[in-house]
Amino acid sequence: MKLPVPLWFTAFWTLLSAFLTCTGWGLSALHELNAAGYGVTLMVGAIFCVLLRRQIKPPLVSFRLGKFTWRVRHALPAIYYLTTSLAFIGGAIYSPNNFDALAYRVPRVLHWLSEAQWHWIQTPNSRMNFSGTGFEWFMAPFLAFGKSDRLFFLVSIVSQLLLPGLIYVCFTQLGISKKVAWFWMWLLPCGYGFALQAGSIGNDTFAVPYFLAGLAFSLLARQTHRISHLWLGMLAIGLTTGAKACNLPLLLPWFLATLPSWRLLFRRPLCTFGFALIASAVSFLPLACLNTHFSGDWAGDPKNEWQVKIANPSIGFVGNGLQLLVKNAAPPLNPFSKQWNALIEKLEPTTTFREIRSYFPRINLRCEELAQEEGAGLGVGIASLLLISGALSIARLSPSRLRHNPKLFGYLIGLSGYAALLVYMIKIGSEDGPRLVSAFYPILAAVLLLPSFNSVLVRKKWYRFLGLLAGASAIPALILTPARPLWPAMTITEKLGKAYPNSPLIQRARTVYEVYRMRPDALAPLRRYIPESTNVVGFAGINDPEVALWRPFGSKRVVELTTENSTQLFAQTPLLLGSKGALEAILNRPLGEWLASYHARVVGRELLSTRAGSAPQEWLVVEAQTRKDALFDR
Repeated sequence: MKLPVPLWFTAFWTLLSAFLTCTGWGLSALHELNAAGYGVTLMVGAIFCVLLRRQIKPPLVSFRLGKFTWRVRHALPAIYYLTTSLAFIGGAIYSPNNFDALAYRVPRVLHWLSEAQWHWIQTPNSRMNFSGTGFEWFMAPFLAFGKSDRLFFLVSIVSQLLLPGLIYVCFTQLGISKKVAWFWMWLLPCGYGFALQAGSIGNDTFAVPYFLAGLAFSLLARQTHRISHLWLGMLAIGLTTGAKACNLPLLLPWFLATLPSWRLLFRRPLCTFGFALIASAVSFLPLACLNTHFSGDWAGDPKNEWQVKIANPSIGFVGNGLQLLVKNAAPPLNPFSKQWNALIEKLEPTTTFREIRSYFPRINLRCEELAQEEGAGLGVGIASLLLISGALSIARLSPSRLRHNPKLFGYLIGLSGYAALLVYMIKIGSEDGPRLVSAFYPILAAVLLLPSFNSVLVRKKWYRFLGLLAGASAIPALILTPARPLWPAMTITEKLGKAYPNSPLIQRARTVYEVYRMRPDALAPLRRYIPESTNVVGFAGINDPEVALWRPFGSKRVVELTTENSTQLFAQTPLLLGSKGALEAILNRPLGEWLASYHARVVGRELLSTRAGSAPQEWLVVEAQTRKDALFDR
């Protein structure tokens, strides 16, 4: 299996990802999703790799200091390595605080490990069940062996390190000149969404290398006529959809890239069938079947409780288009966010905006003061440079040349990426759309960079200078980000707060940094109400960072309060912890009435803040009075 050296790392990552995903599903089927199960399967996998080493013949790869030094002496590679290094430092210093991960993605893995299998969790936070599981199957062995989430960010770092080589291979295979591909292989990964998630445990950028690998291997098969490249492409595109269901439209450009080599698939039909089964197993397909079985809907949300399904395609197109425009135009530090948000507040009561919101309830056109991973796109610098490249290049294209252009196949695949984006825009309505389409950005950029005039542009000093500014703008975003600040944010904001006590901007900054600092263990104050002898606790939360109640991992089990199990909960645990709002929403009755009917009492109260944009909430610890002894004296 001959591959270019850069793609060997991608092939290994793809096979490792497929192995861990299949292992997760397989151990779940055997009820052995635990450290022992992982230990056996990883040992078998290692032996298998040793036995096949001679047949695979991996290339000898050595670190060449001279080549690395040459790269970092050039400004663009140096900026990329600096941003990746900053992301690594941030991930190493801080505990993971991605809100979605803390609210449902890490807890779902802890639920699975506690039952030694994947299972449909009884919870009001249904995203624990219907969301893609790709990143979670990487988390599971970390939690099973190490009982820690501190190394999760390494998965994102590896994904970020794979991007330059994959972008270069894909772009050149599509027909983009080597000089243009080299320029953008370093610049595109410096987009805010990519750079900020590199030190995070978000699962949006995580899927980008898989999609690029799917394209790269499929396009390579067109040249090499090797069926093994198609097999790797199948695995990679399956992993792309397994990471997030919203990546399903990207099957279209991958299919077109594979189409010229389809005859290769019949050279070894049994092996092709086997790889197709594995690709299906690592894709979203198993979860789609489980969602259908347990909820009646392949996407897992039949009643659209999370309000992400768009009923009006034109509204979805307009709403997502506006969000993409606003979020991709955001600078790393936005001093005009207050004025912009005030303008949006004035527009929201208008008839047009109300019409859009009626079909797109989660639309959000507001801006943050700082670029943050939750909603970041490419950023104003890279997005503007791409538009400049596209506008100047396309203006010089003539229809007659385009008909006989050798890059026509590349244009076809690139334009299919826009068709895939259109499918997303008319079907999905999330306020985080610019982040959710992270895997779409490279193929969208490719169309704008295909015209030959881009080879002229990258030689222009002004163009290279704008590229350096665009890439370097990610550096302040990485340093200032509230999730992982690389400066003494709390100390400085505290001193500034004392010097300027009436400044709302400083107070806002301190609040944001404080919330993010506490978020990894935001519910820690509640743990002091849990006796050491209590191994099972109840939790009432709809979209809250539940992971804090599992700490230290492996010592406790959390049972979710739902409307259906509210009568049996105290039979499993004497304690229930949750916010007052969530308790009343889940129980659908006043809290006092429920406490009286189940002979329970409130033994602890804490005012906690889990979101920077929301006021602190009252959290309660409820104890069943069937216990003979009191909780403990306070």
